[in-house]
Amino acid sequence: MLGRFFQCDPDLRLTDTAVYLDPSESREIGVITHGHSDHIGRHQHFVATPATASFLRLRQGYDLRGTELPYRQPHQIGMHTFEFFPAGHILGSAMVKVTNRVGERLLYTGDFRLRPSMTAETPEVPEADAVIMESTYGSPQWQFPTREALCQTLHALIRAVHGRQAIPVVLAYSLGKAQEVCVMLNRGSFNTVLHPVVARCAALYKRHGVDIGPYEVWGDEPDLFGELFTRDIRGKVLIVPPHLKHELKRLPPTETIAATGWALHRPYRGATHGLPLSDHADFDELIEFAGRTKAKVIYVTHGSRRFARELKVRGFRAQFLNRKPQMRLF
Repeated sequence: MLGRFFQCDPDLRLTDTAVYLDPSESREIGVITHGHSDHIGRHQHFVATPATASFLRLRQGYDLRGTELPYRQPHQIGMHTFEFFPAGHILGSAMVKVTNRVGERLLYTGDFRLRPSMTAETPEVPEADAVIMESTYGSPQWQFPTREALCQTLHALIRAVHGRQAIPVVLAYSLGKAQEVCVMLNRGSFNTVLHPVVARCAALYKRHGVDIGPYEVWGDEPDLFGELFTRDIRGKVLIVPPHLKHELKRLPPTETIAATGWALHRPYRGATHGLPLSDHADFDELIEFAGRTKAKVIYVTHGSRRFARELKVRGFRAQFLNRKPQMRLF
């Protein structure tokens, strides 16, 4: 008889431990899957990949203490063994496999995708007895174009905007998506300019060996970025985080391109154009992932209940993860 493995209070916690998975509140031990702001916090001790640790310290403070754990290297905390596997979401993103003292294996995905990324590690899918997986795009309508097709779409958009004598501005999250857009633009031989917030993350990509190509930094603070700084963005492409698009008011005429998976079916308010670029798995990838894990039970989270039903129709034992006091492997 398999015993309790994890519970939600409301963050995911391994039962009878102080170990949390991507906790939203400050905890004693936080196992962090990637560096996006909704997955990190100032914990007493963190466990993360080296790249994620860099993003964590950039965003939460360089005094943070933790364990930098490379992929596929077992790490013991109490009676549990932890291993990270590449998740393909952003640089350093990881799925977490937890093995308890009787050999039961729980896989927590965090955010992931299976198709090749231009800037993230190639994803790996370990087998497990139970899986907690995200399902952001857990409906059949979400089938994303290939990166090659998106490159062609983006390049055509940029040329059209330049043809109208406007400045193309790509609205993309500062960590992950912005760096992939930078690679796409450099493939089209466009001159790329990054908002300083994006540039700080880009510098860490370079430090961890990811070549995103040449770029300049928008602004006039050479003490931070040296000769990279420029105010001249005529004929170039600017990448700005969506939450800072108000800064565009001081520019000549611009046309904005929102890089978001939601743009596949929904107009993006506040942007001129949409580019359906997602760093999450689409529906087919989610189904493929579920099968590759060979899990006996799948808990669905960060999405809708519909995906759990879609899994059941396909013969999986699945349920939507409510915030219940405790959950069993199966």
